[in-house]
Amino acid sequence: MADVRSTLKSVETLLTNIQVSLAKIEGRLTGLDGRFTGLEGRMAGLESRFAHLPSTWSLLTITFATWGIGSVILIFALNVLRK
Repeated sequence: MADVRSTLKSVETLLTNIQVSLAKIEGRLTGLDGRFTGLEGRMAGLESRFAHLPSTWSLLTITFATWGIGSVILIFALNVLRK
């Protein structure tokens, strides 16, 4: 019975510590709440800027097309030089 009481006491102590830690975190989060109020206005044009960036597929297409054109030019130049 004494083991159970000591275990319950230690669990109670741990829960009290967790509650104190959560109260500290909550205090920090309330301070952050005011910082994000002006953020929505500043980020309004951000998604249109990202929309104008080239996609992965277009970058890959440009890369492979450049490699292909370079290979064709190189093969053509080597064949011309052989003759």
